[in-house]
Amino acid sequence: MKLFYFHPENPEGNLEYKLLLKVTDEERLEKLATQLNYRLNEGDGEAIYEIGVTDDGNPIGITKEQTKKSLEILENIAQRVQAEISVIRTSPAEHGYITEVLIRRRPMTELPINVTVALAGNVDAGKSTLLGTLISGELDDGQGYTREFVFNHLHESISGRTSSIAFKTLGFDGKGSIVNHSEGFRAKKDPIYLLQNSAKLIHFVDLAGHQKYLKTTIFGITGQYPDYVAVVIGVNTGIQKMTKEHIGLAEVLKIPMFFVITKIDLAPYRLKPVLEDLTKLLKSPGLSKIPFVIKTFDDVVVAARRVSSRRIAPIFIVSNVTGEGLEFLYTFLNLIPRRVNWKKRAQDHFRLYISNIYPNVPGAGLVVGGTVISGTLSANSTIKIGPLDDGKYLDVKAKSIQYRRVPVRSCSAGQFVTIALGLPPKYKKFKPRKGQILTSEQNPKAYREFIADVIVLHHPTTIKPGYHAYIHCKTIRQQAVMLFDKGKYLRTGDQATCHFKFLFRPESIQVGDRFVFREGLTKGLGIVKKVLK
Repeated sequence: MKLFYFHPENPEGNLEYKLLLKVTDEERLEKLATQLNYRLNEGDGEAIYEIGVTDDGNPIGITKEQTKKSLEILENIAQRVQAEISVIRTSPAEHGYITEVLIRRRPMTELPINVTVALAGNVDAGKSTLLGTLISGELDDGQGYTREFVFNHLHESISGRTSSIAFKTLGFDGKGSIVNHSEGFRAKKDPIYLLQNSAKLIHFVDLAGHQKYLKTTIFGITGQYPDYVAVVIGVNTGIQKMTKEHIGLAEVLKIPMFFVITKIDLAPYRLKPVLEDLTKLLKSPGLSKIPFVIKTFDDVVVAARRVSSRRIAPIFIVSNVTGEGLEFLYTFLNLIPRRVNWKKRAQDHFRLYISNIYPNVPGAGLVVGGTVISGTLSANSTIKIGPLDDGKYLDVKAKSIQYRRVPVRSCSAGQFVTIALGLPPKYKKFKPRKGQILTSEQNPKAYREFIADVIVLHHPTTIKPGYHAYIHCKTIRQQAVMLFDKGKYLRTGDQATCHFKFLFRPESIQVGDRFVFREGLTKGLGIVKKVLK
């Protein structure tokens, strides 16, 4: 009887099957090293080897002695491509054992693997406390001690509630150990140390949970391009209105989700009803997901492998006070793959949507920040910024670049960077705004109007032609008027093709861009099908 099921091996991707590894000569060793290097490149610096599995996916298994020799050979070829191996798990199979091995390039052989996780959920769910516990390695005191590592402002510390987007990073080395918790990092608290000693970085975006900060939360999800959304639910309060709002937002943007139920030390008797409510919600027609409560280490491995499909919804049960469940969550974060193929996007023109503005940084002047969504950029290059209110762009110089607070000579797609800009003398008083772009295109365009396919997710009454809504597309936020056939009305659940016109200025939008439109309690999703003028 088969204990596992594997799809046949795909020649592309970072997953490799090996029944066992044998080396007869140096030429064979070099071929295996070349193959591993290919798998690492496919996985952006990370690969998974299944030892004991044939190419057609048959989980035969091999003996312990054969496994030991195979791992020694794998260690040898990994060293040749400057990588490290770590055994994820060994499981019994029909004729022996199957061993799953994680292989990751060593720190500083190239830039670390970057995965972005947005923390969403209702106010007081424990998002900031969870994040503070993860990055510090210290347990909370039950009074919000670890969330102090996350807050940006004094009023947040006083109220205990996040009102702005906070960015924190968790680093793993080649063998999966947490760099943030090492003595070296604790002594220096230096982002350069974290970058130099990490093979994988998990970038957290801590979003606001209060309803009045919903536009800030939408800006964080649409503008930071998260690979995953972690929905945090406090067991004492359960699933609230904003929890559902954030789940719906992640779902319409097609971002994989996993769930973290916190504060189980505070109200353990509430765990069962909260799990029942969450299971019912996930199985509802609007989501149609498979709830997967993490109970064992094997569950973690399966969840990390399957979560990007968006079919399963891993559920972690943790306590930031006792530490229960945190080890499973750390392992999951170490194993989840990067979702977006940024290497392919790096072949296009450089393009960055501005999400952060620092108008007068000492020694640097005007600095803007954001995620590079395509292309590459070198320091001292001339690029364009815009669009201005008239749709034109300015030529500016990228004087210097910092990647996660570390000075670098160049940046590439998928990286969150800050860039110091050199403005022409006659534009010294120019003030950029969020939603503008930096681009290397020679003649970038800006559009005041566009056609989009939309679906109304929620509206208490009806939407008529001429309806005004705020558009959230990447970091763009602007009011627009919706135009469609006269006499037609849109209600919750309706789909239509609409003509949108920005009210104040043109924006840099592209065909295929997804956007959220909202006004009060009204929310909908759109996909740009055509840009007009």
